[in-house]
Amino acid sequence: MSKLWNFLRANKKYWLIPLGILLLVIGGLIAITSGPQQSPMMYTFF
Repeated sequence: MSKLWNFLRANKKYWLIPLGILLLVIGGLIAITSGPQQSPMMYTFF
């Protein structure tokens, strides 16, 4: 995490922070709501 933060600070890429938070939230929601009903659908994506 510290390397990522140093990269963002050095290159002035602060717009990536909200994007990363959004991706973490969406990934967390998918992990929480995934159950036996979504399993067959997930195999088609990978």
